[in-house]
Amino acid sequence: AGNYLDLYNRFVLFDLIPHFHGTGAASVVIASLTRRPLLAGIGLAQIVHIGLEAQEYYSDILFDLHNVRGTWDTINDLLAGAAGSLAYAGIVAAIRRR
Repeated sequence: AGNYLDLYNRFVLFDLIPHFHGTGAASVVIASLTRRPLLAGIGLAQIVHIGLEAQEYYSDILFDLHNVRGTWDTINDLLAGAAGSLAYAGIVAAIRRR
């Protein structure tokens, strides 16, 4: 929907939303599927997210796609992913405590 509605180009920080929620959800799903603690899910989700950011960067270099606006964009994406992982894991941990 973000690409179809051109939200990524119209709103500079729009891509932080999918980075936050995607990495956060991935953390919980990975932890659940591998039957590992939430912290392990967070770590694996971060590794995958770093790989996706590297792919985004190199696709710009190799295919001139213009996905990365600069170093600040990559850093903000990674920080949003980390925040999402912590938020999602915190919610799951709170629900499990109940």
